[in-house]
Amino acid sequence: MCGVGNLGAPIAQRLVAQFERLIIVDFDHSRAEVIAARIGGGAVAAELGDALGPGDRTLVTCLPTTDVVRSVLESAGLLGGGSGEVRLWVDATSGSPDDTAELGSQVSAGGVVDCAVSGGPAGAAAGSLTAMVGGTEEAVEAAAPVLAALSGNGGRVVHCGPHGSGHAVKCMNNNLLAVNLLAAGEALAALAARGVDPAVAAQAIAASSGRSWAMQQRVPDHVLPRTFDYGFSMGLLAKDARTAVSAMPASLRDSPDAGIMALAHRLCQVAEARLGPEADHTEIVKLAEAAAGALIEPKRRGE
Repeated sequence: MCGVGNLGAPIAQRLVAQFERLIIVDFDHSRAEVIAARIGGGAVAAELGDALGPGDRTLVTCLPTTDVVRSVLESAGLLGGGSGEVRLWVDATSGSPDDTAELGSQVSAGGVVDCAVSGGPAGAAAGSLTAMVGGTEEAVEAAAPVLAALSGNGGRVVHCGPHGSGHAVKCMNNNLLAVNLLAAGEALAALAARGVDPAVAAQAIAASSGRSWAMQQRVPDHVLPRTFDYGFSMGLLAKDARTAVSAMPASLRDSPDAGIMALAHRLCQVAEARLGPEADHTEIVKLAEAAAGALIEPKRRGE
């Protein structure tokens, strides 16, 4: 397992329960040691070269970008005719679909699966992630134990198509998340400016035709309490929105009759610049709050 950040660490914890031995690798080796000690069982920390020594190994990557994945594969000798080889590579990075497909054709592995996941750190800890999977039928079947660890406790595994398809679906999903959060923020900020209690409005909309997952989960759990603590950063949302727009046909991306996804990408960039890349992605509603001059928070009694 390479990459034990906010999402990778709970994924590693689920994998320990599924596999006899889990070798944890991270750019910060001390972090890998801490995670291995925390989850116990068959988890140990190692350097990349030691982790991918001879043997029937499965490599799971959960890294910030496909460029980082590429550097890991190169360092491990799995690209460019290097001497490394693994039985199976499962990439849980929210990566670039085109670059992922290219890497899949170059890596020295018996099977290659892109496995972008949705559900956040809480879903990873619970093993209830939605896995958006790309690869051959044979590779996806070989990855079944990994997929079961991620999604076997109430989650879903969706085979989206050939290698790269899982990452394509995931980047579009995350840009749709941005669209829905931005729309929810604008609607609730506008209502707050009119004196309507945003908490009451959110309840009404969540049970009506304007509902979205953003309105049903992100708003009540992370926006209305002003905690903004989902655990997925603004920088990563902006990266996924950029990936989604770049993966669109130019005829659609530049059409005068479309443009919602591109607008969401631009506003993600604005939010990242104003709030910082480490801000929680739910804080994107602050753009609408600033424009409306009203906060999306429950009214206090007597107001």
